[in-house]
Amino acid sequence: MSFIISSSPRVPLPILSSRNKTQVAKLGFNLISRNSLVSKRSRLYVSIRHHSRSSTTIWLTCQDSNTPSGSSTLKLKTWSRVVLGVVILYGIDRCFASILSRFAISFPSSLVGMLITFIFLLAFQKKKIGSQSISEHIFHWFLPSVQFLSRWLAVFFVPNLVMLPLFPVKDPIELMRMCILIVICLFATLLFTAFLSSFLSRKESQWKKLSVHSSVTSFKTDTSLPSVPIISFWSIMSVLSAIGLYYWRRLSYALFYLYSLSITLSGFCLGQWVPVEMKKFMHPITFCTLFAMLGLFLISKWIAIPFHVALNTYLRRGVGLWMGGAGSLLLTFLSPAVVSFAFQMYSRRTFLQQYMFTLLSSCTLASLFGLFSTAYMAKLLQLSPVTRVSLIPRSITVPLAVAISSMLNGDIPLTSTAVAVTGMIGANVNKELLSLFGIHQSVARGISTGASSHGLGTAAMAEEPEAFPFAAISMTLVATISTILTSFPLIRRWLLWVSGIY
Repeated sequence: MSFIISSSPRVPLPILSSRNKTQVAKLGFNLISRNSLVSKRSRLYVSIRHHSRSSTTIWLTCQDSNTPSGSSTLKLKTWSRVVLGVVILYGIDRCFASILSRFAISFPSSLVGMLITFIFLLAFQKKKIGSQSISEHIFHWFLPSVQFLSRWLAVFFVPNLVMLPLFPVKDPIELMRMCILIVICLFATLLFTAFLSSFLSRKESQWKKLSVHSSVTSFKTDTSLPSVPIISFWSIMSVLSAIGLYYWRRLSYALFYLYSLSITLSGFCLGQWVPVEMKKFMHPITFCTLFAMLGLFLISKWIAIPFHVALNTYLRRGVGLWMGGAGSLLLTFLSPAVVSFAFQMYSRRTFLQQYMFTLLSSCTLASLFGLFSTAYMAKLLQLSPVTRVSLIPRSITVPLAVAISSMLNGDIPLTSTAVAVTGMIGANVNKELLSLFGIHQSVARGISTGASSHGLGTAAMAEEPEAFPFAAISMTLVATISTILTSFPLIRRWLLWVSGIY
C-alpha cells in the first residue's frame, strides 16, 4: 500500500511503500525538523485517512508539546507576539531613520533596517543557546509577526495608488505616451533580467555543482482566503460608518476615518476571493485600489463633498497617524513589513548564498538596462524634457526614485506617479508574463520581479516563497546601484544624452 505524506506546515515528502506508522512518522519528523519548521520540543501527530482502496494519506501535524491544541492561551500568546514583534520592527525602522537623518543620508530607513537585520541573523547563526542558534531563536520568535505582515503586505501599498486620480493631466497625448513607455520598459526590463538571471543561474549551478531547483523553504506565506467573519466585520463597519457620516456630522472625521479604513480592508479581503482566472488580469492590489476609490467616490456623493477632498482626507502626509487619515495608518505598517523581509531572506540564506554571483551580476546589469532603456524610449516617444528625466527612475522604490529624479532635475510628483503605476502593472502581469515565456526558476522570477517592479511587484511575489527573498534583495540592490550610478556626473550626462536632451 502506498502512503502519501503531507504535513502542517505542508512539506512535500516522498511516496513510501510501507505499512509501519512509526517509521513513517519518524521519517516525516526528521524531514520537517531538518528544515527548521518545528522545534525540538514539538510533537508529531499522525492521522491516517483512507481515500480509496489503493491509497492512504498520512497527515503529519506538528504542535508544541507545552501548549494544548486550539487553546485561547495559545491565541492570546501568538497575537501578543504579533503586536510586540511589529512594534519592535517599527522601532528598528525609526532607529535607522533617525541615524540617517542625523548624517543627512537620503536612503530608505526600512531597506537599511532589512539589510542590517539580515546581516545580524547571518552573524549569529552559529552562536547557540541550547540546541538552537541565536538566529533560530530570534527567527521563531518573530515568525508570527512576519507571517502577519506578509499576509497583509499588499494592502500597505494601496494608499499611494488610491491617490493617483489627483495627478494633474495637462496633455492627454503626453499621458498616453507616458503609459506606453511604462508598459514597454517594464516588460523589457522584466524579460531582460529574467533571461539573464536564468542563464547565469544555470551556469553558476554547473560551476558550483548546484541543483537549479530549490529545497524546501522554512517559511511559507499564508495564502488562505480571508474568512467570511473578517470580510463581514469590515463590510458592516463601512456601512455603519457611512450611515453615521450622514446623520452625525459632529463625528464626521472619526467616522470618515473608520469608513475609509474599513472600505480598504474589505476591498483587499474581497479581492482575494476573485476567481483565479480573473486574478491573472486583476491582482488583489488592483481590486482593492479600485474598490477603495469607488468607496471614496460614493461617500463623497453621499455627504456632498468633492472627490478630491475625500482623497486628501484619506491620506495626508506629515501630520501624524490620526490627522493623516486611514491611508497614513496603513502606510505606517509598510516600514516594519519591509524590515521583516530580512527573516524571509534568512529562511532562504543558503539559496541566496549559492546564487550570489547571479544576484549581483543581474542586478547591476538590470540597473543599467532599466535607466538607459527608459531614457532612450522617452526620446523615441518625443516626450517633453522634464517628463523624460522624471520617468527614468520609474522602476525604483519611491524614496530613491525621488532622489534620482532630483539629481536629474525632474518633476517629483510625476516620478512618484510613474513609480506607482509601474508597480501596479507589474503586480498584475509579472507572474503570468514570466510563465508565458517559460521562466519558472525561482531565482530568475524573483530577481526580475524585484528589478522591474520594486516593492509592489515584490509584494505580489509573496505567494512564491522561494522567489520572494530574491525579489526583496533584488529590489534593494537595483535601487541602491541605480542611485549610486546616477550620482556620478558622467552617468547623468550619458542619461541626458541618450534621452535626447543634449
